[in-house]
Amino acid sequence: MVAVDYSIEVPYLIGMNGKSFPGLVVTLADASEPSDAVEVRAELDSGAEFSLIDGEFASAIGLELSAGSEFRFVTLGGATIDSRILQVVLRHADLGAFRIGLRFSTNKIRRNILGRDFFSLIQIGFQERHLMVYLNATP
Repeated sequence: MVAVDYSIEVPYLIGMNGKSFPGLVVTLADASEPSDAVEVRAELDSGAEFSLIDGEFASAIGLELSAGSEFRFVTLGGATIDSRILQVVLRHADLGAFRIGLRFSTNKIRRNILGRDFFSLIQIGFQERHLMVYLNATP
């Protein structure tokens, strides 16, 4: 058996539909100009290999969406979502700051996702029964 002590406990967020989901409120900033920042609510999705954030947030922090490398997501249902990869600083009040290449959608999306690319920067655990996320700043 492996036991893990987590230093941070975060309750699930409440969505627009009134349902709870594992998520975090993070701040995104342009990696080269971190003074411009925007707050983002994002769902934690262990099934997502990469994070995906609505492209409007890239514009809000002064990034040119078209400047990023192209990346196409293909959903389980076969739909595609086009995105661009841009370097940002992602901050969380308790976890600290991380420089990460996030994928920003080129079209409106319904939810922002933090996937396993973000999970690789932290240690994370879920307790669905108690609607809690447990985190450590380093894996």
